[in-house]
Amino acid sequence: MRLQSIIKDIIVESDKRNSIKSVLGFSDEWANEFHSLDEKLSIWIAGTFLKEMSREYPVTNIEKTPTIERINSSGVRMSLWQSDYRQKYRYILDWIRSPRRTEQIKLKELSFKAALEKSKEWHDSLEDNVFLNYEEKNEIVIDYRNEKGVGFYWVNLNTDFSKEESERMGHCGRDGGCVLFSLRSLNEFGESKSHITISYSKQDKKIHQIKGRKNSKPKEVYYKYIIDFLINEKYPVAELSKSSGFGGNDFTLNDLSEDVLNEIFEKNKDLKFYYLYGDKKMVMKNGDNENIVLFKEESKSGYYGIMNTETDEVIKSYQYVIDDNSMYSEFMHFPKENKVITLKHFVVAPTKRFKDDFIIKVMNQKFYIIDKKEADEILSSSEKESFDDWSKTKIKGD
Repeated sequence: MRLQSIIKDIIVESDKRNSIKSVLGFSDEWANEFHSLDEKLSIWIAGTFLKEMSREYPVTNIEKTPTIERINSSGVRMSLWQSDYRQKYRYILDWIRSPRRTEQIKLKELSFKAALEKSKEWHDSLEDNVFLNYEEKNEIVIDYRNEKGVGFYWVNLNTDFSKEESERMGHCGRDGGCVLFSLRSLNEFGESKSHITISYSKQDKKIHQIKGRKNSKPKEVYYKYIIDFLINEKYPVAELSKSSGFGGNDFTLNDLSEDVLNEIFEKNKDLKFYYLYGDKKMVMKNGDNENIVLFKEESKSGYYGIMNTETDEVIKSYQYVIDDNSMYSEFMHFPKENKVITLKHFVVAPTKRFKDDFIIKVMNQKFYIIDKKEADEILSSSEKESFDDWSKTKIKGD
């Protein structure tokens, strides 16, 4: 009851991230995550999620770590959030934000489960419509229609909310911050229908949702059209979540056969990287073999590793951090050759139980793994100048 009272007191704040941190105890990362879902409702999302996790991970005599500490330690990449709760909150927000909803909502009084049930009832009540004598005025991205204009096509709705798409598809027709794309068809009688809605972020080239009617899972008959969108070049797709949406209703790459996936990956290398290494960010490629890549784990700040993306061989596991204080972490300029070399010394994170290290040489945004002998030769070169000397020269020259 006390938590519910606190939430009521601070629900009126314009930016609730400070309260999410100071009152509820969440980290900056979590506060930003809740804020990104909905600025106004972030407190309710944070509070109800904490209650749900307190049931999932109760403090016991064996596990004495407070629930909030365990949540913060896991970070926003925690599997329960990414694969389950995040999609369900989006599902609830669809119901809350919809202009077609008529009933008054007292969200502060609703638990997560009650809100989820009410949103499900609302989604199930929606109906889809057929548009007669329809003339498409939006940008057509992929066109399968014949010479008479009959057939399927992908269209860019160029908005994050489309009332028309909502009426067509029987869902909310909204995904804040994204652009909606619709797979539509026109028959010989001039009847137009929508079949699939995609929400796409241009900034990070990411597909957030792929939904059928009434937020159902897209039917297999539409997979060929979805595949074409995944490999289109005008709106390139670099990321597509592996996890399903509410009730498993999102299309995912895991719905496709290995042969089909390989065909997609041949045409879309970025999507292959994300599918295989979705929790990792590519830092740079090796100068001798571009299949060898230095990755950074996004879920663990500063953890690095090296993999061969062609063979999936782990060359260096994701347990390394950069030792900035090491003599082998150095930026150098060689004036005669007008080249810049950066050395980075990676050591196993202090939390690990074994010791290991490696050094890379970075040139022209490519890296090379070198031994300490080669690193010492570079450092002892009389032709190099330090970062400080180089910076002074640049400033003076400017």
